[in-house]
Amino acid sequence: LKHASPTAKTRLHAAQSLASECVPASVRAQAPGRYVFTSNVLVHRHVLSEISFDPGFQGWGWEDVDWGLRVAGQFPILHVDNAATHLGLDQDSTLIGKYARSVDNFLRLIDRHPDEMSETPLYRAAKRLSAMPGLAILIRVFRGLARFQILPMRLRLLSLKLFRAATYGARL
Repeated sequence: LKHASPTAKTRLHAAQSLASECVPASVRAQAPGRYVFTSNVLVHRHVLSEISFDPGFQGWGWEDVDWGLRVAGQFPILHVDNAATHLGLDQDSTLIGKYARSVDNFLRLIDRHPDEMSETPLYRAAKRLSAMPGLAILIRVFRGLARFQILPMRLRLLSLKLFRAATYGARL
């Protein structure tokens, strides 16, 4: 597994990538469509001609999961242990901005795949956080903690996840 060399400003993205995208094949095989990331996929041309990416997804995020879920409904998906990390790591503010701007895509994904997505930890957290009073303040706190470089990485990663879930929950 080749990793990018993170800097202080990209360490959060490196850690997020390792924690969320470099999951063993045995885990990914339990929900094969949800673990399709277009940064690391080999697919037969026939599959692409049968199932194209949905142009309704705009900007960054979730188009590959939508495609993977649709593919999984018609074709087998085999996951192997060939995890890939990002070689072009985003700085903290860029990654957080991408998450903030991906809300509409996440909502589109939920609308298209309600059964599959309702079982995800992200959706469940977003749903719980959606009922929290002062959610806008929590979003700012989670964003700030995720960017605070002197905190332990586990706390920064948790804050990043909670930021994304709260941001999505604000629109559920």
